[in-house]
Amino acid sequence: MSTSVGRVVRVGVVATLFGVLGFLGAALYGFVQKGPIEAYPAPWRIALTPDGTALRLAMVYDVVHQRFPKHGPAWHEAVVERSKARIAQVEATDPAGLFEPDVLDLFDDQAVALDRLHRPAEAIAVMRRKKALVERRWPHIELPPERTDALAAYREMVTRAEQLSPPERAWYRTYANLGTVLIHGGFGGALRGDAEAKAMLVEGLGFVRQAVRLNPGAHFGRERWQVVLGKHLLRAIEDPDWLLRFTALGADLDETPPPSIRPDYRGMWGVEALVTGENTDLESRWATRQDRIPRLVPAPDWAEVTGADAEGAPFDEPVLGVLGMWMLGGGANPHSAAALGDVMERMEQRRIAFAAYARALDLKDRFWPDARIRDTWAQRIEGRMQRIAADLGEPIEALRAEHRAALAEGEAYQQKQAAFEAKLRADGADLLAEGALAPFVAAEGPIASPPGAADTIYVRKGAGHMPAHRLLMWVLLAAALGAWLAVRAVNRRRR
Repeated sequence: MSTSVGRVVRVGVVATLFGVLGFLGAALYGFVQKGPIEAYPAPWRIALTPDGTALRLAMVYDVVHQRFPKHGPAWHEAVVERSKARIAQVEATDPAGLFEPDVLDLFDDQAVALDRLHRPAEAIAVMRRKKALVERRWPHIELPPERTDALAAYREMVTRAEQLSPPERAWYRTYANLGTVLIHGGFGGALRGDAEAKAMLVEGLGFVRQAVRLNPGAHFGRERWQVVLGKHLLRAIEDPDWLLRFTALGADLDETPPPSIRPDYRGMWGVEALVTGENTDLESRWATRQDRIPRLVPAPDWAEVTGADAEGAPFDEPVLGVLGMWMLGGGANPHSAAALGDVMERMEQRRIAFAAYARALDLKDRFWPDARIRDTWAQRIEGRMQRIAADLGEPIEALRAEHRAALAEGEAYQQKQAAFEAKLRADGADLLAEGALAPFVAAEGPIASPPGAADTIYVRKGAGHMPAHRLLMWVLLAAALGAWLAVRAVNRRRR
């Protein structure tokens, strides 16, 4: 009896062993099998917040070439005129109405328009008046605590953007816009060593930091990066050679060539499951962005000075921040263009990188007052352009000509829009009325580049996956084979 039990146990052990081997063999086959390649949206097509703006790499190409709608002086003059008239009317008829949120917003409109018209002193005066009104209406505003847990901070960022109370919204807009006009007003003088202008710059950065505390997710995180770039430039005022070490996003300028950060998504387990679907669950969205989007990791010294995360961030976050400042803030500048070029080179988007570097050189005279710093930096950017041209196997002058043509097209579009708006205003039309620009849009069409292959990833379907029913079938077959061989071996020994 015991002998029979022993034989059964031995057969069971062999069958189990073969079943395990069958499982491992089937799993390995599923991992290495070559299925068809399928295309999916790149992970950075998932916006940071559910209703936020997602990056397309073509946006970088478009922004450095001014290929986006942009209001001209006539529009901003109309905003100043309308907001001033409405504020004056309220002040004359019902002074208490100045404290109402919709009236307070008129101060922001007016200040932003004055800033676009390069009238910083007036813009600052308007925002300081608004701040005094907000202080009288809501004298105390409690800033949320700074979260140390990244996921908790992300959840708060998303929920705060949706749930700002009227006082929080008023203070957020006040901090953000007063800080921005102070930065713009003080920047040029601060670079020339003007102590008063530097104090304005520092004060402005302080206000923007307060705005970020209240609403960290606003404008796809633009203001968070505004603070970082401001600290970068403040450090450069103290030590201009800082600009020869790092880009405005913390990349080491001595890295030649800058290393690629773009992974091979075809070898990533389950990536297609993360980049498809609605991604409405915050934890899934967060996990996708943290695990699947290439990270831009700054140099440690730069991160320490600017307060940026030393572990970096998904690359689309700083890129969108810089694009937002370019389109909605201070406009084109060589620091931003060079930083974008570096990121695009790391993402293996060499044509876009070349265009960004070329735009940086176009703006070279605005880089820094010191000719030594300016010329040394320009030589390094030129060197990167030459290397990209060699990698692409194209003459550098042909790439420069391509850049100049795209820039001319973008600038011509914006000039046409400004001229259209100026004519409307001169004709006495309400330039700010809904649909006022519809004829221009209909006549000119869209200027933005269409999405392309750069924002697509390619995944080999079936690699790394074996359906459960097939896996079970292989396990059972292997176990049955093991049992059959064990029984034959036992019977042979009995004979």
